[in-house]
Amino acid sequence: MNRRHPGIPLPSDTMSPEERAEAKAHLAECPECAERMEGLSAVFAEADQAAETVTPSPSLRDRLLESIASAPRLGAYAEESARLLDVALARARDYLWRIDDPTRWHPTPFPGVEALWVRGGPNTADAITGFVRVKAGTAFPMHDHLGPEQGLLLQGRIKDQTGRVYRPGDQLDMETGSQHELEALPIVDAVFLAVAHGGLKFGEIEFRAGEMV
Repeated sequence: MNRRHPGIPLPSDTMSPEERAEAKAHLAECPECAERMEGLSAVFAEADQAAETVTPSPSLRDRLLESIASAPRLGAYAEESARLLDVALARARDYLWRIDDPTRWHPTPFPGVEALWVRGGPNTADAITGFVRVKAGTAFPMHDHLGPEQGLLLQGRIKDQTGRVYRPGDQLDMETGSQHELEALPIVDAVFLAVAHGGLKFGEIEFRAGEMV
């Protein structure tokens, strides 16, 4: 009599309930597969016993915790943020720390949009400088750039009016006279750094450097 062997009849979480029931029934009536199953179980048990649990040394643990505590969550963007803001690296790291402090954020005239304004260096004297947080599913409204703008997306994803999607680490550079609208895509709020030389214009309302800090 031909006996159908359903592969290696090892019930697992990847099987459907029907497949698991079929495998168990087959093991109960097929000595050949039951023997193979017993051999596989022994191999898995041996491999598990051979695995060595390594406990890190106290000094390694301390260094790891110190490195976590000394770097902001978005620390990978510290150097680029320092360059755009024309500030020292230490100050850029301090600014990035502030992003996770809810008391640092302030409402804007636009629903779902908050700002964390910071002071840049001499090369940003004519610019609006700070971080903007746009709630997922919300748009930062269409605006004109009264001068060149440099931006850096730090968190989330945003889409402009052309359909282009930006991801963390992407630059958002705009020329004088250009305009765009930015929509924060689900599911994470978007956070980006903006250095807007000359200011921004929303409809008939203009915002200039010094007015946002």
